[in-house]
Amino acid sequence: MKKLTSQLEKSKQDHHEAKEQIHALSTKIANLREDKKHEGIIAEMERESTEMNSLLQSLQSTNAKQQEKLEKQSRDLRKIHRQNKQYLESGRTAETQVEELQRELSELQRSEQAAKVLSEQTGSKYERLRSRVIQAVFTAPGAVKPEQTLSDIEVLKSIQKIIEDRSEFHQQLADLGNNPPPLVVTMDIPEEEASLPAEGNFMEKKSRAARKSGKR
Repeated sequence: MKKLTSQLEKSKQDHHEAKEQIHALSTKIANLREDKKHEGIIAEMERESTEMNSLLQSLQSTNAKQQEKLEKQSRDLRKIHRQNKQYLESGRTAETQVEELQRELSELQRSEQAAKVLSEQTGSKYERLRSRVIQAVFTAPGAVKPEQTLSDIEVLKSIQKIIEDRSEFHQQLADLGNNPPPLVVTMDIPEEEASLPAEGNFMEKKSRAARKSGKR
């Protein structure tokens, strides 16, 4: 690009010098035509003028070609700059997208870990609460201690039966004219175990499921 520009400038300078020489020769010819003695010199100068005109045309043609090459290289260079800019912008966009995906992945991993911890804590609290419920139910008067592990449904059915039996007995006492105290079932449940997650109002859901199962 620099080489072509330098050549173009040199060609323009040569073209300018040739024009000045032609002008000088034309002036000389005009002056010498007045003197017939110098016809030979005039003919020689006219020949030189013709050669200079030919050279001038050649220089003009060369300049035009070099100018065309220079313009083409300028267009190519601008095109390359645009492509490089697009590549850089595409690279930055892709990098931004990768960073965003990495952030989202990290957030998902943190959420998954938090959910896992919450699930483990909830499961542990539920198991402790279940053990206390079983202990409270099957140590009540008249309760028969199970010989094998009970399912959640069996535990709830046992609770329901004890409550129904006590309610029936309480009502019988009332019908006989007695004034029995309010029927209350209490269990010693630590505060932290009583505060299970809202969606895990687990025992209530299990109780409803047990009642539905009993209706079937």
